[in-house]
Amino acid sequence: MTSAFSLGQVIDLKPIAREIRPKASQLVHEQYHPTLWQCTVVAAALKILLFPAYKSTDFEVHRNWLAVTHSLPPRKWYYEATSEWTLDYPPYFAGFEWLLSQLAALVDGRMVNVDSLGYASWATTAFQRATVVVSELMLFAALNL
Repeated sequence: MTSAFSLGQVIDLKPIAREIRPKASQLVHEQYHPTLWQCTVVAAALKILLFPAYKSTDFEVHRNWLAVTHSLPPRKWYYEATSEWTLDYPPYFAGFEWLLSQLAALVDGRMVNVDSLGYASWATTAFQRATVVVSELMLFAALNL
C-alpha cells in the first residue's frame, strides 16, 4: 500500500534548511570575488616578476615603433620601410608611442634608432615592460574616476 503524502508536506523543512545552510555574509562573498584594485595589483606584480622573461616578436615590434616615432617625421611613420613592422595603429596610438619614445631616448638612445633592428639591452627590456605596467595602472586610475 502506498501513502499519498510526503514528509515535506507534513513537516516544514524551510526553517531547518536555513539553519543548516545560512546565507553567506557580504564579507565572505567579497573574499571569493577580487576587486578591480586587487586584480590590478596582482597583474602588475606578476608583470614585474616576469621582467627578465622571454622576448616575443612583439618586443621588437614595439621597439621599432618607438624608433619610428622618435627618429622620423610624422608623415613617414606609416611608410617607413627599414623594418617589416611598420606603424599600423591609429594616430592616437602613434602619438602615445611618440610620447613613450621621448622617455625611451633618455633611458637608452640606441633603442630609438631605426637601424637598431633586434636591439634588446636590459634598459630596453626594463623600459618596455615598465611602460606596460604604468600604462595599465593609468587605465585603472581612469576607470576609478
